[in-house]
Amino acid sequence: MNSDLVKAQIAEDMGLAPADIARLYDLDEGRLDRHLATLGADASSAVQRILADVDAARIRHRYYTASPEHGEALQAILKKYPFHSLVSQPTAAGGVGGRLGSDDAQYVAYRAADIVQIDFDWGDVLRPRLHRVILYRGESAPAITPPFRDHLVEITLYLLELTGVL
Repeated sequence: MNSDLVKAQIAEDMGLAPADIARLYDLDEGRLDRHLATLGADASSAVQRILADVDAARIRHRYYTASPEHGEALQAILKKYPFHSLVSQPTAAGGVGGRLGSDDAQYVAYRAADIVQIDFDWGDVLRPRLHRVILYRGESAPAITPPFRDHLVEITLYLLELTGVL
């Protein structure tokens, strides 16, 4: 099994770095590759296992619960925000995808942190995760439309609930 592929897919899907995955399993990062090999017969099954474990940890241990009101407040702010072009990059599975640029990831992360009233340090954990996560897959970037913003809000609030857990 290719542990680098697993780590890349988790970064694309969840914005999590290898250190975050190691923390999930209470490991030092040097033992992570060995542990990933025990999670599934192939990269795809290991990724699915990690996604399930991340979600279970988020639900059991979250410090913050994003409410519909938080989502509405973030949607209202993002409605007025002039996003830069999304950053195109190759994906782990081949093909092309896109993510937020660093300025946009910072803006979204800090506004979400303000809305949920988490401190700056935890908002700063959210920022690189939003910068890493792939928001679309395909050759052409989607337009920044209300459905795109809704998708971004969902991802942001999910990742926000991971803050303090991982």
